Amino acid sequence: MKTPLLLVLLCSSLLFSQNTGKLSGRVSDAKNKEGIPGANIVIKGTKMGAITDFEGNFFILNIPPGEYDVSGSMVGYGTITQQGVIVNANRTTAADFVLTETTVEGKEVIITADRPDVQREKTSTSDIRRGDEIMAIPGTRDLVSVIQLSSDVSDNHFRGGREGEELYLLQGMGIVNPLDNSTSFAPIMSAVEEVEVITSGFSAQYGNAQSGVVNISMKEGRADKWTARVEMQARLPKLKHFGPSVWDPAGQPYLNILNSWEKWKANNPNSLNPAPFYATVGNGFDSRYGKDSVTLAQISYTLWRLQAKRQYGQSYNDLVDNWGEATVGGPISDQARLFLAARTENEWSFLPTTEPNRSRTIMGNIVYDFRNGFNLRFSTAVKKESRSVFRSTRTNGFYYWTWDQDLSLGSQSIDNDQFGLRASYAPSAETFYELKVNMLRNYQEDGSPVVDVNGYVGDPFWSVYSSASAPDNFYYGNLYDTFRKERTRTVSLDGSVTSQVTTSHMLNSGIQVNWHSVDVNNRRSVKSATSMKNEIYTAAPYEYGIYVSDKMEFEGMIANLGLRLDIWNQNVTYYADQFSPFRYYISDTAYVIDMTRALRAETPTIGRLQPRLGISFPVSVSTVFHVNYGTNVQRPPLNQTVSQQTPRSGFSQMILGNPRLRPQITNSYDIGVMQGLDEGFTLDISGYYKDVKDLIQQAFYFDADGNYYSSFANRDYADIRGFKVGLAKRSGMLSGSVNYTYSVATGKNASPFNESAKFYENNAAQNQLPSPKDVLMDFDRTHNLVVTAVLAFDEEEGPSLFGTYLLEDMRFASSSFARSGRPYTYDDQGLGLLFNRRSPAEYSTKIKVTKDIRKWIGSRLSLYVEVINLFDQRILSYQAVFGNTRDNSSGTITENKNIEKYIKNPSSIRYTEDINHLGFLIDQSFLIYENSPRSISVGMVINF
Repeated sequence: MKTPLLLVLLCSSLLFSQNTGKLSGRVSDAKNKEGIPGANIVIKGTKMGAITDFEGNFFILNIPPGEYDVSGSMVGYGTITQQGVIVNANRTTAADFVLTETTVEGKEVIITADRPDVQREKTSTSDIRRGDEIMAIPGTRDLVSVIQLSSDVSDNHFRGGREGEELYLLQGMGIVNPLDNSTSFAPIMSAVEEVEVITSGFSAQYGNAQSGVVNISMKEGRADKWTARVEMQARLPKLKHFGPSVWDPAGQPYLNILNSWEKWKANNPNSLNPAPFYATVGNGFDSRYGKDSVTLAQISYTLWRLQAKRQYGQSYNDLVDNWGEATVGGPISDQARLFLAARTENEWSFLPTTEPNRSRTIMGNIVYDFRNGFNLRFSTAVKKESRSVFRSTRTNGFYYWTWDQDLSLGSQSIDNDQFGLRASYAPSAETFYELKVNMLRNYQEDGSPVVDVNGYVGDPFWSVYSSASAPDNFYYGNLYDTFRKERTRTVSLDGSVTSQVTTSHMLNSGIQVNWHSVDVNNRRSVKSATSMKNEIYTAAPYEYGIYVSDKMEFEGMIANLGLRLDIWNQNVTYYADQFSPFRYYISDTAYVIDMTRALRAETPTIGRLQPRLGISFPVSVSTVFHVNYGTNVQRPPLNQTVSQQTPRSGFSQMILGNPRLRPQITNSYDIGVMQGLDEGFTLDISGYYKDVKDLIQQAFYFDADGNYYSSFANRDYADIRGFKVGLAKRSGMLSGSVNYTYSVATGKNASPFNESAKFYENNAAQNQLPSPKDVLMDFDRTHNLVVTAVLAFDEEEGPSLFGTYLLEDMRFASSSFARSGRPYTYDDQGLGLLFNRRSPAEYSTKIKVTKDIRKWIGSRLSLYVEVINLFDQRILSYQAVFGNTRDNSSGTITENKNIEKYIKNPSSIRYTEDINHLGFLIDQSFLIYENSPRSISVGMVINF
């Protein structure tokens, strides 16, 4: 994009994602019900407040999400303070005050704020979970588990969309890695004020998202006091997979075939020519030691037992996972507040490794509140991870790493950080300006922990490091040979102006600017002279977003109307010849293959307008109708636009990104009703439809000489429809929710790499396109039911015995899901059937029991026990049992042999054997189940 356009954009009114709420209400006289002008409204512990107008109305803008105490007062009237007023991001919270006239100064009247069961403002479809609610639910220690509490989300797919179609925001700033659309941070949940999961009706301020927006608001330090919290948890030792230990000869039949030297003398039935097992030890080994079969067998057994199977009979059910986190916040001066959170975690993989996976996260902010309406916040988040990488955990990769964790596993390190600055200025009660500057950096490095990538380079035909396998096909010395170094940096400039122009209209307009930097240096399959691929590229794309919205609030209608424009440029040059990218014509008919001289072109600038509309009709205190519509577009991830993967030599199986890709488009429609019921229950029913266009699909291009490569094209679509029913109760001794979603997602491909198109340069009749028939997406879950419940007993509540309340200060919480299995293909008759069967339904339950001790050395102590997978339910791994494997470089699909075994006899998939090593039966229970057996964790929380 040219400089003049950039200047025009920067001079426009500003914003990307506002992350504050609004408080409004009316102050009236208790006798005559008339509004009281000039009354004071103060949010305690802050410098925020308002004065009522002539009709007694007030509003306060730019309030960070949280729970507040709000007081209303007027000379000649008593003061009322409402405790527990909850303000949500981008929502309006109502708080009315009825003051009683008095001739003397009376004491303050404190009441608990009334939190309405039915939301008047329902212009989007979303679930809001506050931090304290999250902490009470079992198993919600990370962002993924919190998101899964919404029945609209399953396996990271939001309402039937593809994975990676979401926008994740932390304090209003994006935390998405532009390379692959993954999240850069898993926030510390005890530091979270609230998490909002939006699945339809996005406000105009949200861009680059098709299926969902996850808006995470962090806590800030209080201005009136210091608070602190410490939590520690440990998972009691137990195997993390079903079935026996992979090293247990009592549970693994193949380990008993060669477990004595005498058995090594027997003939190997898998040899082409009759030969004893010891003949497989090495080339010519059976001709050594005078060909003495006893000596050869004893040496072979010794090598097998002490080298190839050195963990034979060992146990790993004594490993303990543990984590701890702490938060602290409070005033550091009259104008400044501090909040810090830290988390450390050590978690063992499902099979033992030399070291546990380690994660360290620090998050924090400093807020300055100035008296002239100016507010400044500095924030940061830093994450460091180190973990072991298992190759092909759901396929036959276990032959490499089961007996050799030292050499065959990879090591991965992740260093991500975010630094942000937010400045807001309110020149009046009706208007405030906001400016944000943010930098997000992602660095990931994978490789072998024992050898540098350059150690493989030398001999162009043979691997420098060889490996060996025993007669049972298990390898040792097979080094991890994929090395990745991926760096991305995103610098963002966001700003806004928000103005309550009238009592019914709040205008918001703004701009977002993102400058990306990508540096990738990956080498894959470096041991192989034929399969090695280099993935080396850099790019500096940029994007802009401009929007304007009007939030209209009337007595019988609340509407959010917006318009957004997103603009992208990949800012690279690309090879212009679609069928032969490196072809360079030296004459009209003759050409050579030359990367340096091939024709290149500059990427175009692409823009899309997106109208958004959400309307809420509060026809009564207990009934709200709601409807929303929106066009949502998302640029493709950069690893599909600017990437370049080339083999060590030649150009076969090359993958090139396509910087000309158009953004993917989703048109979303939603309509529903929310109804308040008796006893604090609410029922929310909504139906939705999503029309998805220009999805990305891998495509293969063949030139006139038969050479081919693959790239990406906007060739796919999806059709998604469903409805959601939610029953919730948010207050009282018993609280919780029951959420059910029915959904059908159809289209051509569940990802860019399912079925690929093939195009031929000189013969279009040879082109091969995926079947025109719509099929179920392989991630489709027709039914998804999520149930949470919390039974809380306060002081002197619950059953009693001889004056003792047995369940006093205790909480019993549960979280369960029941959902359909996923579609898979079984076509033994060759009828062209696709995704015609469905894997078994899935169930799981977690529980948590907590006991509070109110006074414990000047603090509040909570002790709890948490049980995951209470009923020991087994969930089959889709990839291991029902999914076929695909080589993305060639498009070759390898059928999963477990599918036919499962169809004929589901119990038969417990055992597997390699086709060339028959008789060596392996109990693959550790491989074929997605989840872990029942586990018990104990923890403690101290609140200061």
